[in-house]
Amino acid sequence: MSDLPSFRPPRRNSSPLRELDLTSRPPVKPKTRSNQSEPTSALRHVDSSNANTKSMKTFLLYFAGLIAFAVLAPAAEVVNIDKSGLALQGYDPVAYFTDGKPVKGSPEFTATHKGATYQFASAEHKQQFESSPAKYEPQFGGFCGYAASINKLAPIEVQYFQVLHDRLILQHNEKAWKLWHQDVEGNLKKADANWPTLSQQKPPAS
Repeated sequence: MSDLPSFRPPRRNSSPLRELDLTSRPPVKPKTRSNQSEPTSALRHVDSSNANTKSMKTFLLYFAGLIAFAVLAPAAEVVNIDKSGLALQGYDPVAYFTDGKPVKGSPEFTATHKGATYQFASAEHKQQFESSPAKYEPQFGGFCGYAASINKLAPIEVQYFQVLHDRLILQHNEKAWKLWHQDVEGNLKKADANWPTLSQQKPPAS
């Protein structure tokens, strides 16, 4: 019996098929990158558009304000001055009220109002004017009162004056003085009505 060859069952080689997982599984879909940045980008775009709109509105409001200011702001009134900027031919406006007559002012005592330089006979008169220039300045820019009543600008002669209702009104000459006094109150109302437009005109050539 010992001479008989021994029988050994053949060694089973492990099949590579057993190492494979043949369990049925659903196919795996490839992952796609979700476009999560799109909403953020869209929001950024909206925010940027809103910011631009606000900036434009702010600019337009600012520009409209500038235009309104330019239209509504009163322009400087024309004043009867000589080439050196002197008003009333150098006469003291306060003296018309205190002395009742034209008095020559001094270059030693001056004050500036509405672009015109006024001279005074004394430091006291200068101080009075500076404390209340609207009270003492000549009416209608220092031009002729009668001329203003007929919607014109005309120079004055300092001796033809009148303090009417605490207002210093001067006239061009004797003729204008007489015409003015034919209807003082009526002519004053006409001059006051015409002055807002007249005050924006260029002064007549001297």
